[in-house]
Amino acid sequence: PPEPKNSTVKKPVEQPKEKAVKLPKGHNKKKMMIVAAALLLVVVAAIGIMTARSWTNRSWTNLLAVSAGYYHTVGLRSDGTVVATGDNDLGQCDVSGWTDIVSVSAGFGHTVGLRSDGTVVATGLNENGQCDVTGWTDIVSVSAGEDHTVGLRSNGIVVATGENYDGQCDVTGWTGIAAILNPNRIS
Repeated sequence: PPEPKNSTVKKPVEQPKEKAVKLPKGHNKKKMMIVAAALLLVVVAAIGIMTARSWTNRSWTNLLAVSAGYYHTVGLRSDGTVVATGDNDLGQCDVSGWTDIVSVSAGFGHTVGLRSDGTVVATGLNENGQCDVTGWTDIVSVSAGEDHTVGLRSNGIVVATGENYDGQCDVTGWTGIAAILNPNRIS
């Protein structure tokens, strides 16, 4: 029916229509939302990891030496303790209890430390015996290789343990050696 001329009834105001976002062919809104949520989770996780690592690395003070392994790094503090960061899948960073250390060396998947009393400690992958240093005494220098460890006794004799596939542990008879090249020895 026609409206009366003096009517106070107002016509509803038309709301502007929202423009639909057109996605490129082959994309749908649900997939885009899932991808965006996944990216957000990755960013949040990355920030968490960076924050955790920077918190861990705050302990990297008063360092006398560092040694880089395959995917890990160890540091020797001036008080004889050791810190480590990086991949610890093989236990190569489990150095928190080490004390009285005067030298560190990081290998492929293991870490070696020389104590001031001439004994040696090791942690990490020991698949080939590269951490079998428990009986070593009178050692003045150590160096961790990929799958082996060498040590120098105070009398100039070299000892080695670990993988010997290429003869890297064939040090029997090595005498009169003055030093094992390990820049992480602190005198």
